[in-house]
Amino acid sequence: METVGVPFTAWEQSVFVVLFIVLVVVLIKWFSSQQEKWQRFMGEMNKSWQDFIEAQRKEERETLDGLKKSVGDITVVTTALVQQVTELRSDVNEINSTLKEHDKSVESRVKDIQDASKSRNTKPRTPTPK
Repeated sequence: METVGVPFTAWEQSVFVVLFIVLVVVLIKWFSSQQEKWQRFMGEMNKSWQDFIEAQRKEERETLDGLKKSVGDITVVTTALVQQVTELRSDVNEINSTLKEHDKSVESRVKDIQDASKSRNTKPRTPTPK
């Protein structure tokens, strides 16, 4: 036996069509709301990262400015130390030359004294009568 299906009447078919359209509209609205939530979430994440990166840049800028100031201070101190070392070397050279001159004069005096004592020692002693 073969049963023949009775087709739905027009108003029943229109109910199915309306239900299908309602389902499609509901799905579109739901996807739309999900997309809006996702875009909002991504926007917040993007803003969060931008704020973080900006804070990092600011901190790095401050650190580099501090390093720049420190390097400048070290340069000034090093320059002053170089000048002082140069002055000390020139003072040491002056002292060395003064000491050398003094040593030469002392050596010449010692030599004169030695020469004088040799000349006295070479004279024969004559006994003096009493």
